[in-house]
Amino acid sequence: MSATRHADGVRVHHLEARLPVDGGWSAQAITRALDQAPWPDTGGETWRIRHLHVRLPSGGSGPAQLGAAAVAALQAGLRRGEVVRFASNGERIAALVAALADGRAAREWWWEGEPALASSGVAAAIASVLCEEPAELPRIIARLIGLRALDAVWRALDDGAVARILSALVVAGRLAADHPVLFTQREKREHARSGTTAGPAPGERQTTPAPWPTALLTPWRGQLARLAPDDARLHLIAVLLGGQARPHTLLAPPSAAHWTSIVAALVTENGVPPATSVVAPTREPPPVAAAPTARAEIAATAAVESAWWDWQTIASDHVGIVYLLNALRHPRLAVLAPAPDLHLWRAWARRRGLPAEDALAGWLDAQVRDLPSTPAQDEARAHAVDALEDAASALYGVECWNTQLIRARGCVRSDPTHLIAHLPLASVRLVLRQAGLDLDPGWMPTLGRVVRIVYHASHEALPSAAHGSPS
Repeated sequence: MSATRHADGVRVHHLEARLPVDGGWSAQAITRALDQAPWPDTGGETWRIRHLHVRLPSGGSGPAQLGAAAVAALQAGLRRGEVVRFASNGERIAALVAALADGRAAREWWWEGEPALASSGVAAAIASVLCEEPAELPRIIARLIGLRALDAVWRALDDGAVARILSALVVAGRLAADHPVLFTQREKREHARSGTTAGPAPGERQTTPAPWPTALLTPWRGQLARLAPDDARLHLIAVLLGGQARPHTLLAPPSAAHWTSIVAALVTENGVPPATSVVAPTREPPPVAAAPTARAEIAATAAVESAWWDWQTIASDHVGIVYLLNALRHPRLAVLAPAPDLHLWRAWARRRGLPAEDALAGWLDAQVRDLPSTPAQDEARAHAVDALEDAASALYGVECWNTQLIRARGCVRSDPTHLIAHLPLASVRLVLRQAGLDLDPGWMPTLGRVVRIVYHASHEALPSAAHGSPS
C-alpha cells in the first residue's frame, strides 16, 4: 500500500491486499477502517510514504483491526526510512523545485505522481510548482537559499515560466494587473516606439530609487552579475525583492520608466556593470540532501530566512496615525478619497501634526520614495486632505478629533506583509473606542500590507527588539 500523509488526513493512492474470502473485507469496510485509524498528529507536516507493510495479528477477525495495524506499520516505516517528511506544503514546494532544477525529481520515489513531472520541460515544471502557493514565494525562496538551489532554479527558468509566475501573483492579489513588469517583449517594443516608456510621464518628478537592503541582495549576487537588464528573470527578482522591502511598488505600480530604474538599480547596487548577455556557468549541481526531512530543512534555512525576511521596528510618539486609516474606511470619508495611497496617508498625518523628526515620518518618507507623484496629484491630495479634515471633524466631534488624536507612544513593526501598531491599552481614550477608531484596519491594498493594532497591558510590555518576529 502506498499513501501520502497530508494535514487533513492520509490519502491512499494504491492498495494491494491478500485477504480471506470471508471476514467482511469489502472496499467500504477497508476505507472506513483507514478513515477511523488513530493516525498521529503531524502538526501540518506533509508526509510522503512509500509503502506500508501492514500485517494483521494472528487471529484477526476482520477490517476492524486494520486501522491500528496500519498506524503501527507507519511507525515502522519511519524507522526504516520509507517516509519523507516536510514541515509544510511550502517546504515540499521548495524541495521539489530544487529536485526539478538539478534533475533528481524523476529518480526520487517521493515525487512519484507529482503533476509537475508530466510538464513539457523543466522551466514549465518549476513554474507549475511555484504557482501552487504564489503568496508564499518569499518563504519558498528563503528555503531554496538554504538548500543552495537558488542559482540552479533561476538558470532553469525561461520567459514563459516567469510570465506564468507573474500571472499567479496577480491572481493572488500580490501584484497589480496593470504593473509594467507584465508587459510582454512585444508590448515593451510598442511602448518604446510610442514613447510611453522612454521616460517619466509629463510633469512627473525624477526620483532615485531607494537603496535595496543588503541582506536581500546577497543571495542573488550570482544572478545579478549574469542577467541582462531586460531579462524577465531579473524583473522577477525585482518583484520578489519588492514584495520584501517595497510592497507598495507592486500594488500601486510606478511608471514604466521608474520601474526600469528600480530594476537597473539591482545591478548597479550589486557592484557589477549591467550584463549584455546571459551566461550560464558550467559547474556541478549544488548538493541537496537526497531525502530531506522537515526538521533538517527548518534548521538549515532558519538563519537565512530570518535574514532575508526583513522585519523592522519603529518607535514613535505618534503611533496614533494608524487611526487615520480607520477613518478612511468610514463611508462618509471614503467617498472623499476612494483610492487612498501612501502619499495621502503621509500628507494627512503631517496635517494632523506628525513632526518631521519622528521616526514614523522618516519611515513614511522612505515608503513613498519609489512612488513618483506629479504636482497635479499633490494638489489633488491637498484638497482631499482639506475635505477629509472637515468631514472627520464634523463626524467624530472635537473631543475625539483634536490635536491629541495621533499622539500615542508605542511602536510599529513592519514586515513585507504586515504593519502592526503596538500600543499600551491605557493610551486609548474612550472616545476613540466609541468612534471605532481603535479597531484593526485590516488589508490595505494601497499599502500592500495587513494593518493591525495590538494593545498591551503596559508600555514596558511593548516589543523593544530592533528586529524579530512581528507578532
